[in-house]
Amino acid sequence: MTERESRLCDADGLACLLDAMARRVGEGRRAGVPLRLIGVRTRGVPIAQRLAERLRPLVGGGVPVGAVDITLYRDDIGRSDRWPV
Repeated sequence: MTERESRLCDADGLACLLDAMARRVGEGRRAGVPLRLIGVRTRGVPIAQRLAERLRPLVGGGVPVGAVDITLYRDDIGRSDRWPV
């Protein structure tokens, strides 16, 4: 980690957060309403997949996971010497 980075939680803490999120989503879901998850590339996709795994037993089936790439819509796109395209 660099000086500007800080760790918000460890692996166990993240697992607890995902479990809590899954419970809240599962409890608040209306029966018959499809549930989908979208992860922001790149690190949001694995988080969405892990959340979907935890939701599966709570909602009685698989939860499809999609991905969105926001590279061209970032507010810091002009601040780098590298361009995404």
